[in-house]
Amino acid sequence: VDASDYDGIEVDVLYRPAAAAVEDDSHNSFNIHVRTPGTFQQASYRCTFQIPQPNAWETIRVPFDRFEAFGGGPDMPASLDPSEMRRIGIVGIGEEMDLFLAVGGLRFYSVF
Repeated sequence: VDASDYDGIEVDVLYRPAAAAVEDDSHNSFNIHVRTPGTFQQASYRCTFQIPQPNAWETIRVPFDRFEAFGGGPDMPASLDPSEMRRIGIVGIGEEMDLFLAVGGLRFYSVF
C-alpha cells in the first residue's frame, strides 16, 4: 500500500480489560506493527499507544514519524517508508493479558 499522501494511521478501538486488570493501567498499552517489503519475519516498524478510557470506543492517531524500526538489524532503514507498507497489526505487548480488544476501523489520515 502506498500511503505516502497521508500523515499516519488512525484506528478505532474498544478495549475491555479483564476484571482483575480494571484498576491496573499497565494493560492499556498496545502496539501498531507495520511490515514493509524489506523487513525480516520478526522485524517491523512499531509504535506504542495507550487507550485512555476502557469500555469506550476511542480513535487513536499515530503519525508515521513515531514508528521505530525493531529487529531488522543494521540494514533496516531507521524510519518507516509509508509508500511501501505490506501489513499492519495491532498487538498487546509486554506480558500475557486477558482482555477484549475490538477494532472498528483502520484508515490513513491527513492533517490539513
